[in-house]
Amino acid sequence: VNIDIESELQYLTACLHLRLGNLQLAFDIVSKQTSTYARKASNKFWFLKFSLLHCEIMSQSSTPARAFSSTIKCIQSASKSGFTLVVLEGVLKLADILMKLNQLEDARGLLSDCIPYFEQLSDLALKSKAYQVIAESLISLFKTEDIDRKKKIQQLTKIVDHLEKSIDGFKKLSMFQEIKKCLELQISIGKKINHEEMLNHAQSSLVSIDLKIKE
Repeated sequence: VNIDIESELQYLTACLHLRLGNLQLAFDIVSKQTSTYARKASNKFWFLKFSLLHCEIMSQSSTPARAFSSTIKCIQSASKSGFTLVVLEGVLKLADILMKLNQLEDARGLLSDCIPYFEQLSDLALKSKAYQVIAESLISLFKTEDIDRKKKIQQLTKIVDHLEKSIDGFKKLSMFQEIKKCLELQISIGKKINHEEMLNHAQSSLVSIDLKIKE
C-alpha cells in the first residue's frame, strides 16, 4: 500500500510538471521511477504507467516519432499483463502522437475502434479525456477533408456530442484545465463553420472557466 501511495504521489507530481511545461523536471522523476520499477517485476503496473508518461514527454518534445514506437510497446506489454486501463491510456497517447505526426485518418480509425471500450469505463476522467481526444481528431479531419454537406453535418454532430460528454464529465470532477481545452476546441470548430451561437456560448463559458482556474 505504501508503495502505491508513494508511486501515485510521484506520478501526479510528474504529471503536474508536464502540464506546467516543466519537461525536464517531469523527465527526471519519470526516469528515476522507471529505473526503479524496471528492477521489480512485482511493480509492472507502475513501470508501465511511468513508461507511458515518458512517451508523453517525448511526444511533447521534438521526437514524437520515437514516442510512437515506445507507446506501442507499452500498450502491448500492458495488454499481456491484463492492465486494461493502461492499455486505453496508451491508446489515447498513441492517437495524440498520430495527430502530431499528421496521421489524422489513422488516429480517427484507432479511436473509432476503441470507442466501445472507453464507453464502458468507470474511470470518468479517462472516459472524458477519450471523448475530448476523439473530438479533437474529428475536428482536425473536418478542417482538412473535402466532404459533402451531409457528411459534414454527421461529423459536426459527432464532434458536438463528444465535446459535450467530455465537458460534462470534467465538470463533475472539477477538471477546469481540461474543460478549457474542450471549450477551445468548440471555439475552433465554431470559427471554422461560422457558427455564431456556438462561438458566443463557448467564449462566454471560457471566461467563467478562466476565473475558476485563477481562484
